[in-house]
Parts: sequence; structure tokens; C-alpha cells
Amino acid sequence: MQKIVQQGEDQTLRSRLLAFQQFDRNSMKAETGQFGSAICFKAGGIPGPSFNKVRHLTAENNLEDIEAWFGTTSFQIELTPDEATSDVFRLLRQHEFFQSGFHASFMGLSKEAAEAKQENSISIQQLGNDEFEDFAQVYVKSFGLPDSIKEGVRHNNECLANIDGWYFLKALDGEHIAGVAALYVEKNVAVLASSAVLPSFRGRGIQRALIQKRAELAKKAGAAYITSEAAFSSASHKNMIRCGLNLVYTKALYDKVT
Repeated sequence: MQKIVQQGEDQTLRSRLLAFQQFDRNSMKAETGQFGSAICFKAGGIPGPSFNKVRHLTAENNLEDIEAWFGTTSFQIELTPDEATSDVFRLLRQHEFFQSGFHASFMGLSKEAAEAKQENSISIQQLGNDEFEDFAQVYVKSFGLPDSIKEGVRHNNECLANIDGWYFLKALDGEHIAGVAALYVEKNVAVLASSAVLPSFRGRGIQRALIQKRAELAKKAGAAYITSEAAFSSASHKNMIRCGLNLVYTKALYDKVT
């Protein structure tokens, strides 16, 4: 199960960065690198850990080389339980990385999640190619983010619109967009890539409806498994469980002391 989850997470982020590289002459400064077992993802033009991270680190990896590759771009290291050894902890301490949090990873069968339907008045539809500004508006408002990043959110998702495997959805309450979501499917694994519901529409099962619809699309696309990530014990975590996904592990997150 862990390998399937990791496969989905790596495929999704790699697809995003590849799309960033092809957009606007790679203005987002996206690239990937590998140092032994460690896979490095970087989008130097987008601050924060969402696209700047290291996965699959071991004590045999040269962390100095990895830090040099990132340069001035801050990054986060993710460790799964299998990767969290005493030797890795010593390596992180030597290079002044501290544990900054946890993140939960989930997996379920697409068929079972697709059948976890509920009755409500919400309509789930495909997002139009001319609606990514609406997507960004909902995303920013849902997470309480500043309006100044809205244009970046739009570009980061709009550039994926015509790439095989990517699906974007909207949840409608009448004529109002109440929530949005993204799905990525590659090979046998589908990933619930992102989801956001406006605060005024929460508590009405919209996120669960978006999960169910994406599972349905994943099943049709031939993906047997569906995976996702969420903050541990959050509302999203609980909705994953309600829709038939299981907690596979929690990742430890490490940031550089500044």
C-alpha cells in the first residue's frame, strides 16, 4: 500500500512540474533532480513547500549536494515511517533541519469510493477551460489566502487543463460555485490532487461529493487505486475515511532552521 501511495504522490508532483516547465518559458523555474534514492522537486518561482520538497531521503544521501541544488530556494523534507531511521534523524540534525509537522496519506479502491454516494442538492460538473479564474477565487477564499496569489493559483492549474490525466471539477449550488477539486490519473493510480469548499457552504457534504465524483472518473479511466493527502485529523481526513479511503501512514515534515 505504501508504495502505491508514494507512486501516486510522486507522479502527480512530477506532472505538475513538467507542465510548469512548458508554461511561459518556465517562469516558475521548475525542475526535478535525483541524488541517489532522494527525489527533489523544485519550483523556484513559487515560494513554499507545496512544490519545493525532497522525498525518499536516506542516510546514504549527500544532503550537502541537495542543499546546493536548491540554492536559495527553501524546501521541505518528507519522511515516511519506513524512511524514518535513527541515521536519517542524525543527518537531519547535523544539517539543522527540525520537524515542523505531520501530514497524512490515504488510499482506497476507486470502485468502492465511487459507490459511496450521498443524497444532496449539489451538482458536480467538469470545470470549463474559461473558469480557472473562478477555480482560483474559490481556492484562495476557502483557505483564507491573500488575493495577491490568486493569479498564481490560476496559472498553476490552468497550465494542466489540456494534459492527459488531469481533471478539474466544480461543485454547484444552484448557479453558485461552492467548491472545486482536481484529480490526476496515471497508470493504475489516481490522486485527489486538491480540493476546496467555500466556508459558507461547508457542512453540506460537498467535499465528499467531490471525492465520490473523482473516484468515479478514476474508475472510468482504469485506475484501481485512489490516493490523497490531508492534514492529520482535519475535516478532510475525516471525509477521506467516510468515503472509504484508509490512512496508510503519516509523513514527518522537516524544515531548515532559519
